[in-house]
Amino acid sequence: MRRPALLFGCLAACFATGCLAQSFDVKTGLWEQTENVEMPGMPMPDLSQVPPEHRAQMEQMLKQQGIGGTRTTVRKSCMTAEKLNRGSEWMRQNDPDCRYEIKTRTRERFAGTMTCDKGTATVDFRATDREHVTGTLEGQFGEGGRMQAMHMEFSSRWLGPDCGSVK
Repeated sequence: MRRPALLFGCLAACFATGCLAQSFDVKTGLWEQTENVEMPGMPMPDLSQVPPEHRAQMEQMLKQQGIGGTRTTVRKSCMTAEKLNRGSEWMRQNDPDCRYEIKTRTRERFAGTMTCDKGTATVDFRATDREHVTGTLEGQFGEGGRMQAMHMEFSSRWLGPDCGSVK
């Protein structure tokens, strides 16, 4: 189940930068995204037989993978004018096995669907102002006939015009 989480992480970062920025009125420069991912239906396994000194470590590791709780990831990315202009084409470069259908595209909102070989998702992002974007993603991904629900909420904020070494 690691691949869906990674895929959604990449998708959220993509939407927080070039994908939604094409028609959004957002600034170029350094952005920080905070992603909160939940995978309902993947409860924490019974760890009652695990010694307490190892249980906490195992619980933390499982939560980092989105199992039995919310996984939070914070990352930085550089939004350039080129990425803004590429819009959804830039998104397709991240996963060529996915197809995207834009349902709503305005200066304040971007919503659509994503259909990949391993699942589907709906996305809804809102630019609250030129320096802040929030969004949600609801999806079902899996392999071998086993589908897993995923819910992601994220917020993105502009840090400044200089990206430094961040790409």
